[in-house]
Amino acid sequence: MTHLFALAAGVAVGANWQAIKKGATPVLAKTGEVIGDVYAVIGQVIAEQKETIEDAIAEKKARSRAKRADDAAELFGTATANGKAAKPKAKAKSRKKEASVATKSAE
Repeated sequence: MTHLFALAAGVAVGANWQAIKKGATPVLAKTGEVIGDVYAVIGQVIAEQKETIEDAIAEKKARSRAKRADDAAELFGTATANGKAAKPKAKAKSRKKEASVATKSAE
């Protein structure tokens, strides 16, 4: 019985295809526009998320660079990247200087 109903529906659609096509075209066009809008919104959301992730990565890299610059400035006793003077570390005594002082005093 179900097969007979499906066959009858197929025949009815086939016989009236031009009228169905004519009536369905505006609905399908509108559906296509809506689907296009949905894809555009999805694309925009993905682009915004990508930009947020890229911004976070760039900020992390910048902080890392600034920290390395601060560490280097502290090590060498120069101004840091952010303009603050670094605290100089205690310098080890130079053996060369001690050797020259010892040589002069021995003479």
